[in-house]
Amino acid sequence: MKILRHKSGNANMYFVSQAVGWILVDAGRKSKRKQLIRFMMEHEINPCDIKFIFVTHVHYDHVGNLKWLQQWTKAKIIVHEDAVENLEMGWMDELKTGTLWAKLLLSMGKLFPKTKKFAAVKPDILIVYDTDLSEYGFDAKIMHTPGHTKGSMSLIVNSRYAFVGDLCFNLKISKYVIPPLYQDYQILYVSWEKLNESGVTEFYPGHGAQFSISQFLDSFAVLKRLSTKV
Repeated sequence: MKILRHKSGNANMYFVSQAVGWILVDAGRKSKRKQLIRFMMEHEINPCDIKFIFVTHVHYDHVGNLKWLQQWTKAKIIVHEDAVENLEMGWMDELKTGTLWAKLLLSMGKLFPKTKKFAAVKPDILIVYDTDLSEYGFDAKIMHTPGHTKGSMSLIVNSRYAFVGDLCFNLKISKYVIPPLYQDYQILYVSWEKLNESGVTEFYPGHGAQFSISQFLDSFAVLKRLSTKV
């Protein structure tokens, strides 16, 4: 198995390779398309070998290239049923902010552009319940992990690696991996509990570097306090 991280601006994309091919986690920013093509060429990733594009959540910085990648790779798009409407409309939900610096960046327009639109996409596979991908030859499972958005999902690979999208942020500005932007901290906490119970030990967030279970657990008590205040 191989895991490759590509930074699409400040958002992460992950290429996960197993014997039957690649799963691409998220699609990055449209403005960074040339860098994505260059990355794939450098790592000799054949677009035809990408079997699935797994959408952790429908925000412009994670699905900006999705329409183009769908057409180029012919990979099947996996999205949660609760995110389908936004994906097919090309529009993202509003978020709350959990920190002063996030509120400041939002007010300055540095976290999201004035328009939150992206190219609308019709997905191929809709997830309703937690799903095993073994029937497709991948040692991977999909878990519904809402909180950042209603339709947020995590991909669990080899029962060890968790690709969590914006369920966690690992930014240098904070020692905790709690997302500064969210829809519901109480629901987010339940999703964190679910991840913890799954037995995963390594986390790959939508923003920032990979981190371990110890850093995740260090943030757990803090998130619990936050979830009781809202």
